[in-house]
Amino acid sequence: MAWCSGLGLLILLTVSIYSGLFYGYLFKGVFLPSKLGQSFLKSVVKPVKDLCKSVMNMRFFNVTAYLIVLAIYIIFVVIDSADDRRKLVSAFGLIIFILLGAIFSKHPGNIN
Repeated sequence: MAWCSGLGLLILLTVSIYSGLFYGYLFKGVFLPSKLGQSFLKSVVKPVKDLCKSVMNMRFFNVTAYLIVLAIYIIFVVIDSADDRRKLVSAFGLIIFILLGAIFSKHPGNIN
């Protein structure tokens, strides 16, 4: 089934709209204000939120997360361009352009 046109796109749009309606009207409007919803927030959401905050405050979390995303991106590019390496020419040009800008920057300390 083609997901970007025809019936596939209609299915994706319908599922997206009904998911948003379910979240907005039923979950957020009915479930969360109830006592069951409040106990769900205290017993499930708050501990998960605290755990995520503690993990994100770890020393090398940001660097590790960036490296994982970069590795996934590189793996995708290698697999995608396996049959035609000419697809990589523009990517290498962009990388060289960014590196030259960083090397010859007047204020390299301001680069994030």
